[in-house]
Amino acid sequence: MEKPKFLEKEVRLSQSAWGFLPEGLEEKLVQSLQEDLQSGEWDRKFGHFRTQPTFTFALRLIIIKPIINE
Repeated sequence: MEKPKFLEKEVRLSQSAWGFLPEGLEEKLVQSLQEDLQSGEWDRKFGHFRTQPTFTFALRLIIIKPIINE
């Protein structure tokens, strides 16, 4: 299987959501995805999407800020 373009840093640079993550988290998430793809775990969970002619997804960014009680 060809390496997904999403794993390429240049592709992620065009997606602004990555800029909201704390330093180092992007690398951890991409590494986890790469491991899941190599082990087959991703396909066990989500492989059924490969056989669908179309599908719609949305990217949702959730940012949680701690509440500081003063």
